Amino acid sequence: MEIFNSIFAGLMVIGICIGLILLIFSKSRKVGKGVFITCLLILLTISFSNSFVWKYESSEISSVTPEKYNQLKEGMTPKEVKKIVGGSARSEE
Repeated sequence: MEIFNSIFAGLMVIGICIGLILLIFSKSRKVGKGVFITCLLILLTISFSNSFVWKYESSEISSVTPEKYNQLKEGMTPKEVKKIVGGSARSEE
């Protein structure tokens, strides 16, 4: 979902630029104003949704300190390791 929102937001920025270009010419000023305002409102809605509705935040990436490493034992399940280390792995390998 994050990548979709990023791509869609990029398209809205392009739409805003097109709207601004259309504002330059008197014959297309009305259309340019509509494109600009529509794209700006959609971009603001996406931004608001990401910040307050979906609350996309970077997930905590685990780090292994010497203290945490000493707590790890051979044969532990991934769930037990995650409980000690915390966060998600950078790589599953």
